[in-house]
Amino acid sequence: MRKAMLAAAALVSASCSGAVADGLTDAEVVYRTLYAECRGEAPAGQRAVASVVWNRAALGGKTVRAVCLARRQFSCWNKGAVQVAGSEIPALRRLAAEIVDGGFRASGPWTHYYNPAKCRPAWADKLTEAAVIGRHRFGVL
Repeated sequence: MRKAMLAAAALVSASCSGAVADGLTDAEVVYRTLYAECRGEAPAGQRAVASVVWNRAALGGKTVRAVCLARRQFSCWNKGAVQVAGSEIPALRRLAAEIVDGGFRASGPWTHYYNPAKCRPAWADKLTEAAVIGRHRFGVL
């Protein structure tokens, strides 16, 4: 697993096509993903969502940018560019920097999550190693 994590760190600088993120750094793409997906969560929930991004990159051999912008993976990007409205959230900036710099430590093995109050994806019943953190349910597919 450590080798996969290091490989993910090496890949994060590669870019992903996608007009919605043109001109954004990898760190900004990750920050906007975290901002949209978990800004209202406590630190444990924010780190758990960041862990999903990190784990998908590590296990899938993709850049974190590609993971964040992949079609229909993070709903915040489904309708175009994610806009940051409101205050800057320094904790999310730090998480994004840790991910892009390769120093991030995942808080769990999760590759997927959802908010049961907002949706129930078709894959929800297939999650293993599930945990509920804040308003989200996390697991591995």
